Amino acid sequence: MDKMSSEQQQDKKGTNRRLRAVIEEELPDGRKRILREIPLPFKIFSSGSDGFYGNDKIPFDNGERYQTGVTLTRIGSKPKTAEPKQEEKS
Repeated sequence: MDKMSSEQQQDKKGTNRRLRAVIEEELPDGRKRILREIPLPFKIFSSGSDGFYGNDKIPFDNGERYQTGVTLTRIGSKPKTAEPKQEEKS
């Protein structure tokens, strides 16, 4: 059985991937306009799970601004918690 190199193990997690989210507006005439492209770098979240995350503020033509965030969490990436220790009986 082949062992994976550390680079292959990282890629399995997605750390080598370059992702981005595209926020687009559909105009009344059916055309689409890209408002923002948000890079989604690899991230290890405080919960221990890993995935990709990005956020940004998007200005609209009318002067309003919106804040957005995109999270992609890898299913099954949260580390298993240790089994609770059982007390020894004396």
